[in-house]
Amino acid sequence: MRHRLWTAGLAVLASLVVATAAQAAPSLTSVSAAPADPTAGAHSNFTVAFSLSGLGDVAAGDDLRSLSIELPPGLVGDPNAPGATCSSAQLHADACPAATRVGTTTVTADVTLGLVPLTGQSIPGDIYDVAVAGTEAARLGIVLRPNLVGLPAALPKVILESPVRVRTATDAGLTSTVDDIPATEPTLAGTAQLKITAMSLTLEAAANGNAFMTNPTSCAEATTRITAGTYAGGSATGSAAFTPTGCDSVPFTPAFALGADPAGADVPTALSATVSLPYSRTVGARAQSQPRRAVVTLPEGFELSPTVGSAGGLTGCTDAQFGRGSSAPSSCPTDSLIGTVSFASPLVSGPLSGQVFLAADGAGALTRVLIVAEQGPQADALRIKLVGAVSPDERTGQVTTTLDDLPPLPFTAFTLSFRGGEHAVFSSPRSCGAATGSAALAPFSGGQTVTPSGSVTIAGDCPDPAAFSPTLSVTADPSQAGATTTLTTLVERPDRQARIGALKVSLPPGLLGRLPQAASCALAQARAGDCPEDSRVGTVTATSGPGSAPLSIDGPVYLTEGFDGSLAGLSIVVPAKVGPLDLGRAVTMAKLSLRPDSGLDVVADSVPTRLHGIALAVRSLRLTLDRPGFALNPTVCTPLTASASFTSDLGATAGTTAPYQATGCDGLPFAPRLEASIGKTAADVRKAAHPAVTVTVTQQPGEANAKSVAVTLPRGLSANIASLSKSCALATYQAGGCPASSVVGTATAVTPLLAAPLSGKVTVVTAPGVPLPQLRVALRGAISLDLIGNVSFGAGNRIVNTFDGIPDVPLSRFTLAIDAGPNSPLSVGGDLCTSGMATLDGAFAAHAGKTATAKITAKVPGCTAAAARRPSVKVRVGSLRAGRPALRVTADGRGARLSKVSIRLPKGLSVSASRIKRLAAAKLTGAKGKAKVSVVKGRLVLTLPKGGAQRARLLLRSGALRPGASLRRASKPRLTFRADVTVAGRSRSQAVTVRVRPVKHV
Repeated sequence: MRHRLWTAGLAVLASLVVATAAQAAPSLTSVSAAPADPTAGAHSNFTVAFSLSGLGDVAAGDDLRSLSIELPPGLVGDPNAPGATCSSAQLHADACPAATRVGTTTVTADVTLGLVPLTGQSIPGDIYDVAVAGTEAARLGIVLRPNLVGLPAALPKVILESPVRVRTATDAGLTSTVDDIPATEPTLAGTAQLKITAMSLTLEAAANGNAFMTNPTSCAEATTRITAGTYAGGSATGSAAFTPTGCDSVPFTPAFALGADPAGADVPTALSATVSLPYSRTVGARAQSQPRRAVVTLPEGFELSPTVGSAGGLTGCTDAQFGRGSSAPSSCPTDSLIGTVSFASPLVSGPLSGQVFLAADGAGALTRVLIVAEQGPQADALRIKLVGAVSPDERTGQVTTTLDDLPPLPFTAFTLSFRGGEHAVFSSPRSCGAATGSAALAPFSGGQTVTPSGSVTIAGDCPDPAAFSPTLSVTADPSQAGATTTLTTLVERPDRQARIGALKVSLPPGLLGRLPQAASCALAQARAGDCPEDSRVGTVTATSGPGSAPLSIDGPVYLTEGFDGSLAGLSIVVPAKVGPLDLGRAVTMAKLSLRPDSGLDVVADSVPTRLHGIALAVRSLRLTLDRPGFALNPTVCTPLTASASFTSDLGATAGTTAPYQATGCDGLPFAPRLEASIGKTAADVRKAAHPAVTVTVTQQPGEANAKSVAVTLPRGLSANIASLSKSCALATYQAGGCPASSVVGTATAVTPLLAAPLSGKVTVVTAPGVPLPQLRVALRGAISLDLIGNVSFGAGNRIVNTFDGIPDVPLSRFTLAIDAGPNSPLSVGGDLCTSGMATLDGAFAAHAGKTATAKITAKVPGCTAAAARRPSVKVRVGSLRAGRPALRVTADGRGARLSKVSIRLPKGLSVSASRIKRLAAAKLTGAKGKAKVSVVKGRLVLTLPKGGAQRARLLLRSGALRPGASLRRASKPRLTFRADVTVAGRSRSQAVTVRVRPVKHV
């Protein structure tokens, strides 16, 4: 491949140097280097001239061996201008075509042939455009043709080749070198020696009618540096400078073009950007300025795509691997390759091509691209290296690439192409039509920055950019009702649809989380995605990017403090790291709110759509709450529904639903416990008093949650009509304006979902269409829970309060406390210490479908001791077969004093009052006086003396009782006696069932 680039190198000659008596250090003097016309960008002859001094005896090796001429940056020659090149063979035969001549040279030398010395001889020569060898930018051939008068024989021609190379590691100028300049030349008359004292080389403005040499287009001082070396190891340097003029009129008319493949909307695409400049070889025209700086702004909509890293192997190239500042080959890893580069120049036969690598760090920009364009074998190629800074707009994502300090090398087209396919660097705009970008190009001439634009048409495959139909799924493993579980919520957005900007997921009722199972992360930490591990409740897997291979990244999910009125929050953290690009953390803050139906709403008002300007293009979010004991299944096994509503980044809205169903409800236990107390002192429970009443329902962990609770109050409590007349109207209650007189108590609920109990007021409310006032309970705390108690009258006109429609929330304890006083809706209507007067009945229904009941006696002050010492009654009956059974009844006050014992006989057994007098006997313990035995309405009544007795025994001798025929025929008769025992003025009733067996007579 032919390597030709900018310049005309100057190579120089030499020959045998005339010996002097003493050796001196060589030096360059009278150095000049300037174009005939200094106009910037003009095509002009360029001449370098200098004098040599200080060379000693050639025989001693102090003669010229090498010459290097470093041309100033921007001073270039077009080796393609002649239209042909001279081959090396033609050059050495001095047979180069005339069209390949590009300059002339003149050498002033002292010549000695044999014993004939000639001083100050002028030796002319020509400079030719020679075919390159290896990886040179160009190669010049120099032919010196000595034709000196006075020498005994003609001197041979001196033919030299001078390779021209680009100083890619420094200023991109051109350097022409000549090595191993011959020291002597044999002739027919002997060995000739040549001592050069001066030389001049001129590269011409035109070659074969086309412009060849071109001045720099910058008006900064342009310096040429010359270095001469000798065989003895000595060297001499010199320099000269000139300053171009007229930079304000240097033409600069670049163009900009874009290309995309495929050109469909919202797909991974291969994107190319080309900057081109017109080029003319017309001798009288001025060359275009090269761009010193290029800022390429892609059309809005072309976005850096996360899929560039979805292959999993994307790495970055370090500056050391790239070899920045060096002309050595790059050693960037293959996994950092993201594109290609092509550099077309009129000065080079064929384009320079290369690769674009992703830098390992942004060095101040979001990222950098490392560009290397080369031609020739890898080890010694003509190589150009550039570095570009890539910065997307924070708001729109529009990508800008900046290339500073471009080399002053002429080109017709410079194209950057970024890879496409599944792991493309860019994705195309989301809608079809023309997409226009621009390039801001600053010329070396110092003129105005030019901003050419270019467009690419997105057409063909054009989806509706407003299409928006995300989907939702909710799963729990295990699905066992009431069990702790791993809850997974998956939100997916179909490819090439509008992106999710906000979402709300409404989980089914009862699918909840136990907040005390995790610490609560502070909001400042949560928003930074920097929560402690003890607040972690799960993981998130986010996929993003267009096409069939989106990027998938996992991150943590943390429980946070509540915000914006929420119960709590979630900090959903996605580490936005794509290969070497570490964008930080994409944090989505979601609010957790409990609905009245016990369903949990997860609300993210803002889902990040881009980070540092890079579009996240989220395709799916899989949220898994897997902290042990955190997520909890509902206790209902009927099919339930989760729902979600979404808002796109373009303002569109959409909704969807997903099924959910727990299993195993029939295996859940359900046994609520009921406790109650009435009043605090004996005075509180007197007739017509308005006592404090407290009712508590408790449940054990693992039970089905209660759906309804109905409590039937004791017969000893009745409604306080005066208080009920002060009930608050529903509308007033809902407006928060009820008077204090309608507030009758408080309620407290303890749930394992929260760290602290819920509490609130109990208000008597009159609702339209409801015949009796309701008890409205407003539980407040971390969440709000409202319960409605409907009041009715059951059997025996007992008051029944029913809380129906309780949400599927585990309540380990619920206490309803009615305050004492005239505002209480309850009054004492009888002796609460009398048997059955303080009995409460509970009826419960579970969300799982089971039911349960409970019957208790409320704790009543003044009755509590008697209830705790409930009298015991034992009965023994003799054989019934003889028809004359004996009976023994023993009543024990168990610390309390008995005043009366009444026994109702079972059916089929009767007693004669006349016989009682002679067949009955009573024995008392702790009594003063005798007991009286009588029969009252078929009952045996033992009336104790004043002061009562601690214990009483009644014996009826054989013959006092008369069993019926059916009892006498029974093989194993069991008799149930009803005993009413009066203790401290209060009657206690109990049933006593006995097996008949013989009883000894007293």
